[in-house]
Amino acid sequence: MAINQATVGNPPLALAYAGYHRFRPATFAANPYRADAAVRLPLPGVRRRLLALAPRQPAQARAFAAFLRARRPLQAGLAAELARAAAGGDPVSGAARAAP
Repeated sequence: MAINQATVGNPPLALAYAGYHRFRPATFAANPYRADAAVRLPLPGVRRRLLALAPRQPAQARAFAAFLRARRPLQAGLAAELARAAAGGDPVSGAARAAP
């Protein structure tokens, strides 16, 4: 079987991180967005995990959102969603959530 030498050791980042969240749960301290500035495509599993953590860890979510805004401009949308989720709102629409 022939190996394309152009792709050896250089997989697209989206594929490299596709299963990341299954083997190593993403946290605000350890995730692909913090580790690699070149993540251009959304990472759905990691994004969902971080958005789920935001209401439970609002201080860390706000700090991570600030990090994304300052150092990862390609992820400005995720930063905004995390800030809304940390504030208790719906990360997508921005509407406040009803009290349980």
